[in-house]
Amino acid sequence: MLRPLFAFADLLARYLTFRLLSHRALEPLGRRFIFIYAYLRFIWVHRRVPRDKRDHFNDFLFRVRVSGVLREPLRKAITDKILAKEYIAQRLGPNYTVPTVVVLDTDEEVRNYHSNCFPLVFKPSHSSGRILIVNNINEYYAKLKYLSDWLKHDYFFQSLEENYRGLVGRILAEPFISAEFFLEGSIHCRQGMPKIVTFIDRFNPSKSRESFDVNFQALNVALGCPYQPLALDRPVFWQDLLNAATKLAHDFAYIRIDFYASRDAFLIGELTNLPAGSYGRFSSLDGADRFSAAFFN
Repeated sequence: MLRPLFAFADLLARYLTFRLLSHRALEPLGRRFIFIYAYLRFIWVHRRVPRDKRDHFNDFLFRVRVSGVLREPLRKAITDKILAKEYIAQRLGPNYTVPTVVVLDTDEEVRNYHSNCFPLVFKPSHSSGRILIVNNINEYYAKLKYLSDWLKHDYFFQSLEENYRGLVGRILAEPFISAEFFLEGSIHCRQGMPKIVTFIDRFNPSKSRESFDVNFQALNVALGCPYQPLALDRPVFWQDLLNAATKLAHDFAYIRIDFYASRDAFLIGELTNLPAGSYGRFSSLDGADRFSAAFFN
C-alpha cells in the first residue's frame, strides 16, 4: 500500500520542483525542494536520516548531492558522456577511452543512420542507466522510436541531480567491448585521490565483484547488490590505473571513474558524479563500515 503512495508522492515532488526551477525568481525555492526531496528519499531507502558526521560513504554522497557542487560547469560538462571523453583525453592523452562511432543529434539523424559495423552499443549522452546493444541493422531499425525517445528524455526530471539539468539530448554509439576486456569497474576518488577500486566480472550472470583499497586489500562488500566474491590477483596495470585516476580526479572533491579491463590493459568508460544518487545500499553493515573506513582513510 505504501509503495504506490510513495511513487505518486515522488512524481509530484519532482514535478513541482521542476516547475519551480523553470522560473528564475523561484529557483531558490526549487533548490530547497531538491534538498527536501533528497532528504526524504534518503530516509526511505536507508531507514535513517543523513548524518552530519561525514564518516559514512552514503552520508558523504548525500552532502555532495545537496551542497550545490553538482551545478558547477565542470561537473555538468563531464556528465555529458561525449564531453567527458574530451576531458579524459585532455587529462590522459588519446586512446584511453572507448572509441565513439557516431553521435546522433536529431530524430532525422537517428532515422537515417546506417552502419555495416555491428555490434554497437548506443547510449544517451545526457542520461544515465540507459544502454542498447544492437547486433545488426534490422535490430537498429526496430528500435528507432526507442532511440528517438531518448533524445527527449530529461534525466534531471527523473533524478533531480542538478548536473543533468539542461544537458542537450544526444545519442552516441560505441563498438561493443570485446570479451578480452572481461572486467568492468569503478574507482571512487576523494579530494583528488583514488580510495577504492571495484572490479566486476562482466560476463558472470551473478556479476561477481570485489572492492579493494589502494593497497589491494579486499573489502569483502558490494554496493547496490548482493555480495558475490570475485577472486582476482593484483592486475599488472594497477599502479597505472591509480595514476590515471589521480589525474582525472584532480579537480573534484568526489568523482567515480568507470573503466573496462583486460588482464593487462584498461579503458576509461565514463565519469560519474553521484553513484546511485546516494541511495545505494551496501550488502552488509560491517562491509559498509569497511568501505567507508577505506574511503576516508
